[in-house]
Amino acid sequence: FELPLSMTAADDAPDKPKLDKLMGRQLRILVVDDNAVNLMVAGLMIRKYLPDTEITEANGGAVALDLLREQTFDLVLMDMVMPDIDGLQATQILRENFPKPVCDVPVLGLTASTNPVDRDKCLNAGMNEVLNKPLDEAQLVAQLSLLPWPVSVEVRP
Repeated sequence: FELPLSMTAADDAPDKPKLDKLMGRQLRILVVDDNAVNLMVAGLMIRKYLPDTEITEANGGAVALDLLREQTFDLVLMDMVMPDIDGLQATQILRENFPKPVCDVPVLGLTASTNPVDRDKCLNAGMNEVLNKPLDEAQLVAQLSLLPWPVSVEVRP
């Protein structure tokens, strides 16, 4: 049995300094995936590098859109393929039908597909970037460090 997302060995772990600008910030991240193991592993990876992060989980696109209507998030990790509303549809709805600033929240797509056509579909749907599954720590940290984090994110006193 192989986990859909994997954590790399400690020796291969990315450098924390890349995330220095985010340390101590109270980030709110929505992780959307219909697989409970994927949700758990993504949460563990994020907390490893950003321990002050509040992570909310959604098991599908419809739940994610409801949460985005009710709460504010700094980032969404969105699985591409889900049974109810997939990540492509959910991202398009977010970008086209939600008010500012909610519609501008960064969305990182998650996909097990290595087909460049699927990556293009994610980007065309409005995702900022696409991460491959199994999720790699170095890839995740690199994308987190490159995102245009909002200045409104509160810094802990």
